[in-house]
Amino acid sequence: MGIAQTTWEGYGGLDFASRPSQATKLEQIVIANRIAVFGYQTKNVYLTIEDRLKNKPFFRPSVSYYGWGCIKNNKYLKPPTSNLYSAKLPIDAQYYCPSYEPIFEKYSLPAKVFSYIAWRESRCNPGAINAIWENGQIVWTLNKNGSYDSGLLQINSSWFKTLKLQLGHTPQDLMDPTVNALFASWILHFSSGRLSNWNIKAMPA
Repeated sequence: MGIAQTTWEGYGGLDFASRPSQATKLEQIVIANRIAVFGYQTKNVYLTIEDRLKNKPFFRPSVSYYGWGCIKNNKYLKPPTSNLYSAKLPIDAQYYCPSYEPIFEKYSLPAKVFSYIAWRESRCNPGAINAIWENGQIVWTLNKNGSYDSGLLQINSSWFKTLKLQLGHTPQDLMDPTVNALFASWILHFSSGRLSNWNIKAMPA
């Protein structure tokens, strides 16, 4: 990915490596994801939506994933006009997965919303799969349509082709909570379903 050094530093790339060329593919995608969601800016970089609104820095238009020539895109998936998300959430702390919230923040996901989704979908288990195999065949799945869900945020198997096309990952990679959250961010920001992919209704921000 052609990420300039100043952009790499401004979007937190030094957390991973001193230069983009020294970072892994996944680490480069993290920074590209931040740029895609928040857009380029001419002043200080703010990596949270709250800081962006509070300080009102001047942003150039968001490049979205369509700005990266090295990522193939599905022409039917269009990024939403807004990147602000909220939802009605339970008050009790037992319904969240706080240990994963830093990962959600890193991948530009609303941390509390996805902390709740992670609890509801997998009970905070990154290895969760809602299907049973025998001799390489699915003999039971919770989903009536025959699909199944994988990982911390329970990514549905209908997304596997897009996962490979967009990020180069396999279904097994979704057992890694960082890959699971990264692809969840792609689904949230660049699919038409947004939060409804997890049966969560978005509220006005």
